[in-house]
Amino acid sequence: PEEIAIYGDRSMKGYNKMKILGKGGYGVVWLCRKMHEGDENYNMDYAVKQTSKKNAPAHNKEDVLQIANNEINILMKLNENNTEIEEKKCDLIPEIYESYEDNNDIWFSFEKGGLSLSTLTFNIKGIFEKGERLYHIQKGEFLVLLFKNIKQFKLLIRKILEGIDYINKKGIIHSDIKPENILVQYIKNNDILEITSIKIIDYGSAFYSSNQSPLISNTPEYLCPEIMTNKKEFIKELNDGNYLNANDIWSTGISILELCLCCPIWM
Repeated sequence: PEEIAIYGDRSMKGYNKMKILGKGGYGVVWLCRKMHEGDENYNMDYAVKQTSKKNAPAHNKEDVLQIANNEINILMKLNENNTEIEEKKCDLIPEIYESYEDNNDIWFSFEKGGLSLSTLTFNIKGIFEKGERLYHIQKGEFLVLLFKNIKQFKLLIRKILEGIDYINKKGIIHSDIKPENILVQYIKNNDILEITSIKIIDYGSAFYSSNQSPLISNTPEYLCPEIMTNKKEFIKELNDGNYLNANDIWSTGISILELCLCCPIWM
């Protein structure tokens, strides 16, 4: 398999790989469990992100390694408790447990969430018909249940907004908000839905608002139009006006709008 060729049979110390949870431009996330049965958390599931130093593209190897270390730094910052103002860590941020760097990889383990909103809401299949691309969009069970449980729909939206607000108040811009990066766990009893966990993940593109040269996500469907038309000028204006979180707000709004419309806005 491709992942074995790229990431080898290496594992984070103390963890057993079980399967791949997701892949990105800078690494792969594995479902793992503690290796030793005597460990009190032996049966607990973990997400472990592995960024290969050996296989990073030569032309941007330094960028890849910087992004991996930046994500660890950002997650640690978001997990801090501010005792001076009695501010507790937000439960919408995955907890980070361990991190280290060896000769081959950069590793960190963090709290495993549920399934992504993109997985839960739509199943999209495309076909070519008479030279045109046609899409069939099927709503997922979770999205159908949301419309039958409006209080849970409102809860989901409110919690996502609370999470973005928490991140931004920490002086951090997520920069890649999209349904794929919002994980949800829920239980259902017939048509009754109860959301039990929401996590905002993937801080590879995140940056501190004081950064004058931020990395902006390359997911165009969720970028605000000003970035698409003139990224350099937009960032300058945001820095001057201290509104760098504008793109997070836009991306969140687009993600919520897709839920309300029951359809991706951009295919």
